[in-house]
Amino acid sequence: MKLILKQTLRLTTLALALTACQPDAPNPTPVSASATSAAESTSSLPIVKVSSDLDYQPYIFMDGSNNPVGIEVDILNAIGKKIGVQFTFHAYAWDDIFNQLPERDIMVVASGFSKEDAELDKVSLSESYHHTPDCIATLPNTPPQQWAKGKVTVIPEDDLMEDLTDSFSVKPENFVRESSTYLGLTSLVKKQSQAFVSDCTAIRYYAHSDTLKQYAFHIQELPDSNHPDSANLVFGVRKGNDEFLGKINAALAELKKSGELEQIKRKWRQY
Repeated sequence: MKLILKQTLRLTTLALALTACQPDAPNPTPVSASATSAAESTSSLPIVKVSSDLDYQPYIFMDGSNNPVGIEVDILNAIGKKIGVQFTFHAYAWDDIFNQLPERDIMVVASGFSKEDAELDKVSLSESYHHTPDCIATLPNTPPQQWAKGKVTVIPEDDLMEDLTDSFSVKPENFVRESSTYLGLTSLVKKQSQAFVSDCTAIRYYAHSDTLKQYAFHIQELPDSNHPDSANLVFGVRKGNDEFLGKINAALAELKKSGELEQIKRKWRQY
């Protein structure tokens, strides 16, 4: 869409402001030092190492003080209290989080993933801790039923482009690629696309943040994205550790029954 100069200047100013407000993200490449809680040095509990990219809000990421936080961190810490271990969190690139688990002494993998994402030759999967299909975000002035007609922003790691082309006739040349949920939503504000498709929980988390809630995004579930293999999020436990996996599943069941799991998830909703 062509814009007059005044609109262009205003949009450029907005883009700069949004970029300045973007939350700090950790470097997803492997790091030599582990990201752990301050309590590690004084804890007498057995240490269990968790591999993650630590860069997926609100599931698992680094806060401003360089501490791991998020839904998965809180759930694993709650599980740790029940089974008598302390989880520590170690950052690797997404493409590397399932690799060299024995060599790195990694027992658990956590990064907001489903069965479809996991490398099943390397990990066994826990019971699901959260259900989250994919969603379509648009601005209020975009007719929801027309979202697939124009530019559509995606995160390549979500592996949605083929499905969106086959099932919703999104043209390959109409995809706009961004590296995060935040940038996906700001692409709508900057009028780089008219729809953004990604994980529902992550979209709602950012859409209701102080930075973006003023835009009142319309969010609808992507049809046919509710398949358990892609919508049920899980933890991975290194192959050959069925007893430990059983302990995690038993603790998860207790968290569900007591309502603590729902309380943790509610804490991170922002809406």
